[in-house]
Amino acid sequence: MKGRFRRSRGSGAVHPSCVRTPACARTVTLPSPLSLPLLILTVLLLLLCCMRSAFAGQLLFDGVPVDITTSDDEDMIIAPGGLGITQIGDGSGTRDIADGHDDLFVTGNIEVEGSTRFEGTVEVHGLVSLLKSVTIGGDSNDTLTINGTLASHIVPSPTSTYDLGSTTKSWRMLYADGISSITGKDLSLTPVAGKGLTASVTRNAAAGNETLYALNGTVNKAAGNYTGLKVDVTQTLAPGTDNKLLDLAADATSRFSVDAIGAMTVAGSALAPAVSSAGSGRIYFDSATNKFKASENGAAYADLGGGGGGGGDVTRVGSMTTGDVFFDATADDDWLGLGATAGRMEFDDQATDEVNILDAYVGIGTPTPDNLLTVEGDAKFSRNITNATGPSLKIYDGNYGLSVN
Repeated sequence: MKGRFRRSRGSGAVHPSCVRTPACARTVTLPSPLSLPLLILTVLLLLLCCMRSAFAGQLLFDGVPVDITTSDDEDMIIAPGGLGITQIGDGSGTRDIADGHDDLFVTGNIEVEGSTRFEGTVEVHGLVSLLKSVTIGGDSNDTLTINGTLASHIVPSPTSTYDLGSTTKSWRMLYADGISSITGKDLSLTPVAGKGLTASVTRNAAAGNETLYALNGTVNKAAGNYTGLKVDVTQTLAPGTDNKLLDLAADATSRFSVDAIGAMTVAGSALAPAVSSAGSGRIYFDSATNKFKASENGAAYADLGGGGGGGGDVTRVGSMTTGDVFFDATADDDWLGLGATAGRMEFDDQATDEVNILDAYVGIGTPTPDNLLTVEGDAKFSRNITNATGPSLKIYDGNYGLSVN
């Protein structure tokens, strides 16, 4: 044992200190009280044993400080015997896992100025406060497991620099009440190539109106235009024959779609929807009659157009001055009427344009004409009447007539 001793004040006695080191392991037991020769001999023995020792610190025995020294390059080992432990403090407190002679139990606080390293498992059963910057893990092979829940925000430093996940390791699901962009940039959702955006919403309120997807926007512009919703699809390979820019479906059945060239398709319905409200209009396709029907300003539904190929009743004509009445850009030889070989009005683009009435009787003042032209009432002609097929012209009113050859 190496050690130095200080006399206890007022008693004249010297308290022993016993410290073991690997190079010098012996025990010195001092009687009390000490005779002067024995005290001198003891001091000489200690001096011989500790000639190469360096001052390391002090321990207190019964209130008396005792210096601890070791030789150069030697360790200081505290090893209680038997089942004893090393305890620092007043002896109070309850030990949970410190039960062997290699264990240390501290009843007070521990303050460390330098670095601290633990080789084994560290368990902290009280509140932990880390007041400085903290690094967890040595490399990407180390893992962090959180069994509890977070009771605070997770705020990065600096902003717009770090990510959650990576291009090779992603989080499986994100449960959140909202996603916001605060850096002045557009919010971007970019799936990996070959994948799309999928959203599934369920509403199950017992009463009241509900909206599955609500896109609310605010425009505050001093000049320029805006677009509420834009879908821009880039075709990099040869497309198929049924490509769609937009497809609105209900119960897995397409109701309205817009294809890649802008053509619209509306699913038919055998049941007429409610008529439009005042100041608005509503259009649907009647699958029973295979016609578009329109309700305007709260009125009943009426056919929007004839059947295919121009056949059917003519309910709307349009204006040649504000837009094309017919499908093509010019009206030459196009017609309005009941069919291509039925009563119709044909437009013929000539040096002097012609409007021809074909395959029909024309009635003026009568709903039941019985000749190519039937006039019910007076007729006035300011020019000549010419018979192009022969010299005979007959004018009669049923029983009487005038014949001119």
